Amino acid sequence: MITKFSTFLDNFLTKFSIVIFSKEDFAITLAQLILAIITLTVSLFVIHFISKKILHWKYLIDLDEQHQSIPIVKLIRSILYIICLFIFLTILGFPAAYINFVWRFPIFSIKDSHINLGNLLIGIIFFIFAFRIYRVFKPKTEQYIDKSLKLDHSSQRTILTIIEYLIVFVIFLFSLSIIGIPLTAFTFIGGTLAIGVGFGSQNLINNFISGFVLMGERTTKIGDIIEVGTNTGVVEKIGFRSTVIKTFNNLRLIIPNSTLLENNVINWSLTDKILRRKITVGIAYGADAIKVHDLLLQCAKAREDINHTPEPFVVFNDFGDNALLFDIYIFIDMSNKRNTLKIESDLRTDIYQTLILEGISIPFPQRDVHFYQDKPFDVRLQKD
Repeated sequence: MITKFSTFLDNFLTKFSIVIFSKEDFAITLAQLILAIITLTVSLFVIHFISKKILHWKYLIDLDEQHQSIPIVKLIRSILYIICLFIFLTILGFPAAYINFVWRFPIFSIKDSHINLGNLLIGIIFFIFAFRIYRVFKPKTEQYIDKSLKLDHSSQRTILTIIEYLIVFVIFLFSLSIIGIPLTAFTFIGGTLAIGVGFGSQNLINNFISGFVLMGERTTKIGDIIEVGTNTGVVEKIGFRSTVIKTFNNLRLIIPNSTLLENNVINWSLTDKILRRKITVGIAYGADAIKVHDLLLQCAKAREDINHTPEPFVVFNDFGDNALLFDIYIFIDMSNKRNTLKIESDLRTDIYQTLILEGISIPFPQRDVHFYQDKPFDVRLQKD
């Protein structure tokens, strides 16, 4: 079988040995062109088949929900396309010296190291491919840390962020080694960066270091409820440069890391997730204060979304201009993911309904005017 195919190939090359392109020591025959086209077509079909098989790999199917499998397949497909191009040029008889010249074409030099086009392409491809591979297995890493270390969500995110920094740094070093850039070159670059930090990149480096301080000090963690200035929300991410906060209006607030260190920050959940809230109720004068106290306390204790440890309590706060002022203090567990505004609204509704059933009125702002009749009023009518 092999002998027959070899004979057929020799006859084919002899029959279609018509030169269609010639230049010095390089010539392309019709047979080479036909074989190259056939090989290229088969290679593209094989690449398409491999891409489909990769997409049907069980682990990548699970990643489709996170849209991470498609970039991996595109990267593998691009590498295979480059390999096909070299095979195509080889079949055409393209001189190896030309390919070698292009591959070793000098780009730039650092000290005694010369960076060529081929190594630069391989280094870039390696960096992208290695980083994509890390992103693919990142969910598995999160699951492993969750099962083995049994840490809270904030600690997990801190560890994963540090691991990501280290992996990116190691991949970067390997890429530099492949390209041929020596680490000693960074002695000069480091001096240049030091000057740059003093001028333009001071804030960037400041925010970068502040991010590590926040993750190490842990006074502000992922999942904490913090108040910065007039903005309040939940910390979603502590990144290289900034921290992302999700406000209670479902907006994303991006704050530089240094701002959280240099300004006053109120952390509502630094030690625990228990938050105390106050609701003020005005009761009409003449009502039984003790009965009102008991009814308000009963309404607060009846709700399941309000903590009973510590227990809510009621304070007769003041004699207001138009009402007796009572303050209800309640404690809410923020870890139950319920909106505090909704809990307070439901409690106000219960209080209002209970007071109506008990015949206790909530007065509106009003002012009594008294006329003294010890002397007559001076009434005048004026015509315009």
